[in-house]
Amino acid sequence: KLVSVDKDSFKRHSLDPEKAIDHFLFYYSANWSPNCLKFTPELIKFYTKAKKEAANFEVIFVSLDDSEKEMLDYMVEQKMPWPAIRFEDLTNLRFLKEVSGRGVPSLAVLDSRGLILAQSYKGGTRYIGPDSPLQEFQKLIGSKENEPKN
Repeated sequence: KLVSVDKDSFKRHSLDPEKAIDHFLFYYSANWSPNCLKFTPELIKFYTKAKKEAANFEVIFVSLDDSEKEMLDYMVEQKMPWPAIRFEDLTNLRFLKEVSGRGVPSLAVLDSRGLILAQSYKGGTRYIGPDSPLQEFQKLIGSKENEPKN
């Protein structure tokens, strides 16, 4: 159900079955949102630095774009280094709706068992944005990354 970008097209992406991942960050975003275009580079910067520090997590992009082409264009333009849920599978995966809301950008931090540790919705309904859950995750993994800008 995962894809990643290979030059200017999608390729099938599989997580390494030999390597258990401690945390997943589901990143809900879309190319039509100015706030997403502002936050995505911050998330990429954090991701790159934390991966160099050997943090055991993965970001999974959940596109709220209107088409697969818009999703691909957004991933290519932003140079997203993480995999994404295949566009055609986005509506079939019920758990994606359970950890998201209507606002973007949105971030949900889950442990390997699927327990939500932090998310962009306080109490599951009030949108607080992606900075707070990212900061909570940074503390959780002990990342020395500067806190994201608002």
